[in-house]
Amino acid sequence: MRQDEKRDTKRAGPRDTTRAISGNLEQALKTFQERGEAYGPSYLRHGEIMSSLFPEGISLRSIDDINRFGLLSMITIKLTRYCNQWDEPHKDSIHDLGVYAFMLEGVDDSIRS
Repeated sequence: MRQDEKRDTKRAGPRDTTRAISGNLEQALKTFQERGEAYGPSYLRHGEIMSSLFPEGISLRSIDDINRFGLLSMITIKLTRYCNQWDEPHKDSIHDLGVYAFMLEGVDDSIRS
């Protein structure tokens, strides 16, 4: 920037910042409501489902264990969302499930090699 060029240093004031935060909160609420209508309270079933998959509990001792469990959790969440929309299947959920499954396979393969 040349010396004779003025730089716009105007910063957002407290009112602008508060409006922006309020807008973000409103958008987050809208997203939450839309997802709730689409998926139902699937997040409330996650613990029950994971407990059924691991009735003896699970010990996550390594980074690999945690990565695998995280991906398995995402697969479970996507499957639950898909099932909650049985009458109107949600293609994104089933595609996401497939992607997470292949990611899990990749992590498993890297552990074995």
